[in-house]
Amino acid sequence: MASASTHPTRGLSLAAFALIIVVTLAAIFVVGTADREAQMFVVVTALTFGLGAVIIPRVAARDGSISARFLFLALGAHVFGSLVRYFIIQSVYHGIADANIYMKLGTELAGEFRSLHIPAIPSVGTDFMGWLTGLMFAFTGPTLLGGFVVCAALAFIGSWYFYKAFRISFPGGDYKLYAILVFLLPSMWYWPSSLGKDAVIVLFLGLATYGFALAFRAMFVRGIVISSLGVGGVLMLRPPIGAVIALSGAIGFALSPARLQVAALRAVAWILLVGLLAGLSAISLASSKNYVGDQSLVEAYEVQRTADFEGNQGADSNFSAPSILSPIGVPSALITSNFRPFPWETSGVLQRVAALEGMLLIVLFLARIRELIRGLKMWRVNGMVIYVCGSFIGVSLLLSSLPNFGLLARQRTQVLPFLLMLPAMLRPSRNRENEPEEPASLSASA
Repeated sequence: MASASTHPTRGLSLAAFALIIVVTLAAIFVVGTADREAQMFVVVTALTFGLGAVIIPRVAARDGSISARFLFLALGAHVFGSLVRYFIIQSVYHGIADANIYMKLGTELAGEFRSLHIPAIPSVGTDFMGWLTGLMFAFTGPTLLGGFVVCAALAFIGSWYFYKAFRISFPGGDYKLYAILVFLLPSMWYWPSSLGKDAVIVLFLGLATYGFALAFRAMFVRGIVISSLGVGGVLMLRPPIGAVIALSGAIGFALSPARLQVAALRAVAWILLVGLLAGLSAISLASSKNYVGDQSLVEAYEVQRTADFEGNQGADSNFSAPSILSPIGVPSALITSNFRPFPWETSGVLQRVAALEGMLLIVLFLARIRELIRGLKMWRVNGMVIYVCGSFIGVSLLLSSLPNFGLLARQRTQVLPFLLMLPAMLRPSRNRENEPEEPASLSASA
């Protein structure tokens, strides 16, 4: 029985790998990729699927709610996204991309890592991403396409932790819908699948969210360790985002009941956890203050993002960003960050795809408005609702400062995993009647 069940998974992984190789060869012919880059893409892809063939069936069996076949499909989509991303950078942007910055920084540092002369961890932002790239190149060697595949795999892992967090936090939720969205929504497998911060941010945000989900379910020590690791990684790349999720977690735990039977233990846990999370939030805010200087978080985020991607986006993608200080500023910011550009605002193929995705999300929210409202009412008993809403609103307000649709579409992967949880927190009533409740051993599988 076991061997029979694993054959479809093996077949799917081999088919996905074969498809990627075929597309790779076509891309080499069209783009003119160097031979070494092509070879490294194939090698890193093979290693990625080789590790997936060992790990994915085990984690899928342990979770019990998702199939290995689906996860292989999602991993294949992410790796395919890295190839598409590389092709578009080369053909549309003529090789001008921030990935080249990290390629240069990583190549310079890789030798130091290989010689065990570990370079000091630099300041936050681009320099830290360059340090991480150097660590990666110490194992793979300098390779742009290989780096794209590694980042695609990291984004896939981040989505997996978001999915685990959703399963733990919303046992009555529509986990099938959330899995399809967080793994297969085009933005989630396309934009983070290049060498850069976006993939690593998705990974660390997923870890932080999974850690908070554990903490809200009374697995305090494990949850705080994992969430601290995730928040710390986000702080090293984009401190304002780290401050937002740390504060959201602290507020969520402060306003939600501790899940312990004994009142004394519940009180102690509340005091300790709120204290720890308050300390984590203070560190996050201090880090953000050093990062932004005399500017506001939103202003600093806009300046840093514009500097990082200067010259990579066309002027026809620019628009007037909403001001969150205006009477309708916050609603406009939430709509802009998550659903724009609208179809009538587009001027290219990529923008039209982003507009179509935004319209589909609007339709989904309208179709699930009842489940969304009922899910939000759970905030008194489920701190994860507060954390998700706080992270969604806070990150959306930061992203709304970006005055370019290209930048906005790329950065949206930081808020989409939170946004996508909202309409899926509860299944529609007709589905809840026909489907069994979640197993009592859910926390054990976490």
